Amino acid sequence: MNFLQRALLREPNKSAKIGIYAGMGAEAGYHFQNIFHEQLGKKITEMKIGDDKIHPQIFTISDPWLPRKDKGVMGTGTSPLEGLKKGIQKFNDFGVDFLLAPCNTLMFYKGDLQRKANFQIIDIVDETAKYSKRVLSDNKGQKTIGVLATGATIKSGLYSKALEKYGMKTVRLDEEDSKVADELIERVKSGDFHDLSSEADMKEKLKVCFSKLKEKGADAVILGYAQISLMYSRFKENERPDMPIISSSDALAKAGVERFTELYKQRVIQKYGNTPIKQSNQSPSRNS
Repeated sequence: MNFLQRALLREPNKSAKIGIYAGMGAEAGYHFQNIFHEQLGKKITEMKIGDDKIHPQIFTISDPWLPRKDKGVMGTGTSPLEGLKKGIQKFNDFGVDFLLAPCNTLMFYKGDLQRKANFQIIDIVDETAKYSKRVLSDNKGQKTIGVLATGATIKSGLYSKALEKYGMKTVRLDEEDSKVADELIERVKSGDFHDLSSEADMKEKLKVCFSKLKEKGADAVILGYAQISLMYSRFKENERPDMPIISSSDALAKAGVERFTELYKQRVIQKYGNTPIKQSNQSPSRNS
């Protein structure tokens, strides 16, 4: 009898419960979920977790009706904080172990939300900064990161503070070029990139943003907005710039898989991996 069978006999569904707060820009939220599920699936295969009952339970809230977080941060619109807190309470009710929110600007409200949460909110900005350091670790002279994000995320200083913590400098676009990036974000939200001519135009404008950041000394560029990560996923290999492009959605997904792996090892492998148990002719009970 292997450790999976032993675990099922003792405490089924003790692997992990994961929350995903998506839908703040619905299509980008779905894109993140695809990234996360693909990475999670590869990890589950690698770990040889053969029984579905040991896989994590995943609870998703998609709420595009919340007030715009960027407008809330800038003071030009209604704050989304109360609506976000209601979402956090739902995740409390689900009993999740940790939350993944593929929205960089949401981290402006993380302190208030974490105080409401009975679980860990994984910080997409901090995880992206940490991952950026790993990306540049082989090139010791490279420590400058360009950040493409909403004006609200830039103004809040979320990335500049996080990157500084990991020993890196930040460069950003000038005000006029930032307007181009903000325009791209809105065009992704409206679905423009589904039209081939619009997609080609948007790709060219994004390439210009990359070039401008490289001119400012960027050794790599962070895509600090889920819509930009979605847009960049449309780039073919020969369309990509000759510098590392770091998707915050990808970095968050990696962090989520790492956290799941930690919990799985604690709750299943370390607890049951070497525990002998008598054979039973009865089928495992889901309530045992």
